[in-house]
Amino acid sequence: MTSSASIILISGSLGLVLLVIFGLFTSSVELEYSEPAAEVERTAEVERTAEVEPAAEVEPAAEVEPAAEVAPADVEAGERLDYNC
Repeated sequence: MTSSASIILISGSLGLVLLVIFGLFTSSVELEYSEPAAEVERTAEVERTAEVEPAAEVEPAAEVEPAAEVAPADVEAGERLDYNC
């Protein structure tokens, strides 16, 4: 790395650090508890008027059979790994 490139890199890093420090000291973030503007009250109780029954029972469209099991290959580790480029 040349001398001028390292000077630019160092000065950029220092500038970034100074900007972060300046931002931390000048930020005025305060976390305070705020009370709600008004109390919320329930106006009425809701009662159930009727029981709801399902319209119809749903049946599956077709039966699905599980997939066939696959036997493990009889290949040793590293075998058949030839690459033809």
